[in-house]
Amino acid sequence: LMRETAAACRRMYFGKAIQLYTPLYISSNCINGCLYCDFNRDNSSPRKTLSISQIIDDARVIKSMGIDSLLLVAGEDPKMITVDFLEKVAIEMKKIFSYLSIEIAPQSEKDYRRLYQAGVDGLTLFQETFDRELYAELHPFGPKRDYDYRLEALQRGGAAGMRTIGMAFLLGLYDWRI
Repeated sequence: LMRETAAACRRMYFGKAIQLYTPLYISSNCINGCLYCDFNRDNSSPRKTLSISQIIDDARVIKSMGIDSLLLVAGEDPKMITVDFLEKVAIEMKKIFSYLSIEIAPQSEKDYRRLYQAGVDGLTLFQETFDRELYAELHPFGPKRDYDYRLEALQRGGAAGMRTIGMAFLLGLYDWRI
């Protein structure tokens, strides 16, 4: 019954359209200590933040494959991935793609508004788990440890004008039915 109800709601609101997008990882720098994540600050993997010209080059390759929707993904490092940088990237990406979304560190409503005005249409955020105790255990340090600020980011993004809001969790961290 739940499946049929969900399918009916999806058709009612979105029709029979399917939107395909490609993620473009623009930075693996991160200051968080998420225990499950390869971007974890303590992970010894080489780190890289792409320059705007590298992002444009990668974006053109993606576009040449017929993809017209892009998701910009970055680890959480406010010194490397600033709103000024993201704003410049968004302006360039909107010259290439008709739809642009972000999966980045939570921002203030003011900063989300800047990104929206620069061309960002959507916001995706992974909360990983909605069990507060487990969330605290999995995020021992870094700004991502602030459960409420992260959870409320989608509301701030919506208030800033984002047209599409997506929330996700990681299956396997906790009982998925919660």
